[in-house]
Amino acid sequence: MASQELLRMLPSVDRILSSEACQPLVTRYGHTRCTSEIRHVLEAVRSEITQAKVTTAPGLEELVERVDGRLRQSENNSFVSVLNLTGTVLHTNLGRACLPETALKAIVEVARGASNLEFDIAQGKRGDR
Repeated sequence: MASQELLRMLPSVDRILSSEACQPLVTRYGHTRCTSEIRHVLEAVRSEITQAKVTTAPGLEELVERVDGRLRQSENNSFVSVLNLTGTVLHTNLGRACLPETALKAIVEVARGASNLEFDIAQGKRGDR
């Protein structure tokens, strides 16, 4: 089948978004995020079609599955621990200096509730960070 015919077979963003299969995703992730991911998936599929990497257009269910996969992947924490082997002691692209365990515990303890981050307790008014 010609690529133009395959491209015409792809459903619109609105059709995917309003499909019954996509409703759980819209409920969980919201209309805006789903719309964005549908556009990304359709762009990738169009690219596959125009580069002749596929010979059939994916159906609605398959497209929703791809959208679901992207949304689930984006939910995962993107930060991972790495080893700084650059030779630079404090490399700005690899975060900042490692904090000692006592500092981390203090941060967690304060972050559990309200704090005086912008409040000068001694003067009883707004302070500086």
